[in-house]
Amino acid sequence: MAVPLRRSPADTRDRVRRWLTHTATATEIDPDSLFVTVPRNGYSAETLEVSGRDLDGRPRRLVVRVGATEDPVYPSESITGQAEVLRAVRTHSAVPVPKVLGVEPDAELLGAPFFVMEFVEGRVPPDFPSYHRAGWLAESAPSERTAVWWSAVTALERLHAIPADTPGLPELGAAGPAAQLRYWTDALDFYQVADDPVIERARAWLADNIPVRQSPHTLLWGDARLGNIIYTNTCVAALIDWEMAGYGEPESDLAWFLYLDRHLSTGIGAKRLYGLPDHARTVEAYAALTGRTLRNLAFYEVLAGFKFALITAAVTRRAARTGLPSDTPFPLHRNAVALLDATVEAQ
Repeated sequence: MAVPLRRSPADTRDRVRRWLTHTATATEIDPDSLFVTVPRNGYSAETLEVSGRDLDGRPRRLVVRVGATEDPVYPSESITGQAEVLRAVRTHSAVPVPKVLGVEPDAELLGAPFFVMEFVEGRVPPDFPSYHRAGWLAESAPSERTAVWWSAVTALERLHAIPADTPGLPELGAAGPAAQLRYWTDALDFYQVADDPVIERARAWLADNIPVRQSPHTLLWGDARLGNIIYTNTCVAALIDWEMAGYGEPESDLAWFLYLDRHLSTGIGAKRLYGLPDHARTVEAYAALTGRTLRNLAFYEVLAGFKFALITAAVTRRAARTGLPSDTPFPLHRNAVALLDATVEAQ
């Protein structure tokens, strides 16, 4: 889910070098050796890759995560909050996430706050084209695909063992199903979709089916999906992209994980990869790992579709403003709305 971003590589390198000059102790990289790669893509935040040498002359790679500088995808975000989440996850669990080396809350240097992380070597299942159609996962053996999937589900289970009141976790806003629905409903005007009949139908269904809280709130990744996981072979090396992190019932993450996989397969007319466990097996395995019954999954799957339809509206507008067509061959929002409609219809 990427659209082009406009930034001068030379100017960005100079600005990042200026920041590293004052923080070399934290990053242990020689600012004079710096090379910055400015990818021509991004979704909400922007990711810059930094390579150079450490203070002893050895090769070193870092990643700079910059907040939205224009056309934000979310009504609100906290880059510093994301960094705090990553630090807390590394401190209080065995869940693999990148190590945060430094945080800059001032927007002056790069146009938005940012933080710097260690680079994690590995490969990520692609969104475009969908990993169900092309890429390393599609080229893998069915047994390897199965291992990739279960490694992700296991990482989710370990993440959801982190209580919402864990020391070091920041304030992240709405928690629980009613508060989550209120947050996204309040954002309908921001996303400019308040008059969409499918989205209104989904909102009404959700409002009529808010579940009673069944389990303690835990940390939620928010954007839990294969495309936000770095793999080493078939094992999770790092969970990345934490803009949607929050607190609530673990079913929320599991539902998003399943829904986004569905979007990238049947939601776009692609055949789902053989070897990836199906919905029922995944729910059964996750319940066994956590030792509890999942009671609110249907609500959270509709909520996932509702949120995704809103987000894709913003991404599509952003794509149009940067020169990409807002419809074919960029039918992201249209597909998201169609899948949401089918999901509500099935309830």
